[in-house]
Amino acid sequence: MLLALLVQSSIINGTLISPQGSAAPGSAQVVLLPSEYAQMFNAEAQLRIDRYWEVYKPEFAEHKETFSQAFALAYREALDVVLSRMRSSGKADSGSLIRTANSGHFEFRGIPPGDYKIIATDSIQSIVYVWTEAVHVTPGPMFLQMKTRVP
Repeated sequence: MLLALLVQSSIINGTLISPQGSAAPGSAQVVLLPSEYAQMFNAEAQLRIDRYWEVYKPEFAEHKETFSQAFALAYREALDVVLSRMRSSGKADSGSLIRTANSGHFEFRGIPPGDYKIIATDSIQSIVYVWTEAVHVTPGPMFLQMKTRVP
């Protein structure tokens, strides 16, 4: 039984791609969210983005660059909420789903096939960046370059 699970599991090797002209990420937090928690993350992030839009609409109209920072903040807050729920529910082993990406490189081992969302957060030159990537995991190794980020 254990051998069958190992054969069907996957390894995800990933790299965070920094914005052009900026330093590489130092030690980002990377979280692999199973589908249920990915949906929860999306809903929590959207709630926060909508709330920020209503409160700061005049500021965003005047300074468009602040909106991308609000997106990053909404994503970070949503991730904190989801991680808290994940830890308290006991449904997922949160310890195996969180990594530190030293110099922008990370790895997850023994991941069962399925749909996931990978979220990474780090500050580079005092700007908060959040990388996101939806992935469909199949048995075997997977190599991923995470380029989608805010701001």
